[in-house]
Amino acid sequence: MSVMFVIRLHKSSSVQRKDGKYPVVLQVTWDRKVRRKRLDVYAFDHQFTIYKDKRRKKEKVELSNMKNVQDYQDIIDGELQRAKDIYKEHFQDKEFNYNRFVYFFDNQAEENSELKGMKVAEFCNRVADDFERNDQPKSANYYGYTGKAVLKVSPGDISFAEFDEYWLKEFVKKSRERH
Repeated sequence: MSVMFVIRLHKSSSVQRKDGKYPVVLQVTWDRKVRRKRLDVYAFDHQFTIYKDKRRKKEKVELSNMKNVQDYQDIIDGELQRAKDIYKEHFQDKEFNYNRFVYFFDNQAEENSELKGMKVAEFCNRVADDFERNDQPKSANYYGYTGKAVLKVSPGDISFAEFDEYWLKEFVKKSRERH
């Protein structure tokens, strides 16, 4: 599936600020669907230019005539590259999911350092052990069972970022196939 990321000026009266500026957005296009993610940069129409290189099918967005223009240019260039990196890391060989993409885009490494990199089944087993040590066998059993169920669907375990609505739908589908 082809996914395109481009920077655009969202010129709509519904999003225009009182000072006349429009939001600069990351426009994501896939399967003929278009969604826009604001980048917290605003510009007038005359400050936003798109240069297209038709031979290489590339384009460059350039901001001009504004205070701190280089800072804003660095922000939009960096956000475009970050979007492409997220796509390569999480969706290159998988079905694209815009909601998951936005989750990754919005949530930079805000993880607890102790749990960073821990997988779902590993976490469930750790919590189950803690409940067992605290004499709470029912809770320990519940978390232990959940960890085993995760491993039945994803034998290599999965990260918390992958443990989402899409994965849960696959889990339900595979659970129904077994019965």
